[in-house]
Amino acid sequence: MNDRSGQDVAVRIGDLHALAPGSPDRLVAVGLGSCAGVTIVDTDTGACALAHVFLPELPPGGARKEAGPGTYADVAIPELVRRVRELGGAGTVRRLVAVVAGGAQMFGARPGNDVGERNIEAVRAALQAAGIRIVSEDVGGSKGRTVRVTADRGVRVTVRVVGATEQELWSDQTTTVAGDRLAA
Repeated sequence: MNDRSGQDVAVRIGDLHALAPGSPDRLVAVGLGSCAGVTIVDTDTGACALAHVFLPELPPGGARKEAGPGTYADVAIPELVRRVRELGGAGTVRRLVAVVAGGAQMFGARPGNDVGERNIEAVRAALQAAGIRIVSEDVGGSKGRTVRVTADRGVRVTVRVVGATEQELWSDQTTTVAGDRLAA
């Protein structure tokens, strides 16, 4: 926890959570190895949500009983959009943007069998299918990451790669969409 009031909300593997605009809480996905951390933000309202995606797609025959709503990229993206809209997000995807992190090759995967790479490809495809633009990403490599999302004074997404310091990945304070300054 840092000096702001509010609490860290853990976004565990296969999980997803949303923040209302101005919320003092922080969404934190720790241990993103081959998993993907996907944040969707409504740039008009500041509503946002983070998923800790574990696998690229829902398997034939459906999900395992214990699979959370963020487990599969193709299921997680529509659920993130639904949660952001539920918090007063836009009726259209025009003002929704995505920030993506993770997808590392953790255990010397053989070419073509890199779960991290497949997760990122699936996330990108699901976002494209939903009409949501990726505004920033920090993906690949061989080290795990932690993603943190705050919404108390505008939305801010940070990433910390194992062995490095935390860096801002995206903020609505420094980004523009369609030439307009984003509202904080």
